[in-house]
Amino acid sequence: MHLAQCLFLMMAFLPLVNAQAPADDLKQSLSAGFIYGVGIGTFTPDVSKAPAYDLNYAFHLRPWVAFEAGLDQIIRPIGTYTTLNNGIPSSTDTKDQLYLLPLGVHFYWSPPQTHVRLSAGGGAAYLNHHFGAPIPYQFTDVSAFGAQAVVSADVALTDSGRYRLGITAHYFYVKENTEVTTRILTVGPEFTFSFR
Repeated sequence: MHLAQCLFLMMAFLPLVNAQAPADDLKQSLSAGFIYGVGIGTFTPDVSKAPAYDLNYAFHLRPWVAFEAGLDQIIRPIGTYTTLNNGIPSSTDTKDQLYLLPLGVHFYWSPPQTHVRLSAGGGAAYLNHHFGAPIPYQFTDVSAFGAQAVVSADVALTDSGRYRLGITAHYFYVKENTEVTTRILTVGPEFTFSFR
């Protein structure tokens, strides 16, 4: 490669480097938000009716890649379960909690001269569905491992990129056993605080 071609490539990528520069020293970030969950496939509870939130920690190896770990909690996705006993409805509060723990790698890209940042990633996931009350036999505590994928878009609220507001979508795929596969999509707004 000729020197002129090298200089041209360096000049072409200079705006991208400058766009990332203000956030280069922000190695860690904490995110939190409210999410809307959607059960897909064989997942029994209607998670869309339950309140949910997410918390996330990221360590940025470079401005464009980070290791992340998080927690998504869906509060009482089943809630009250109604059965018929000799034709008479009987309700039981299951007091259930659904925990989803994503762990993986996240890749970031910022268009030059903007405060916008796009990202995608994936990795492993852990699911725990806990029931806090005596319930019918068909509902039992579940703990299982699986996979997850994530995409997000956010915008910096400050020039430094320390505060960001965006939207994140997470897809969880967990095989509980040979017959039951849990697939959940969570989507929601997220606020991110970055620090050194």
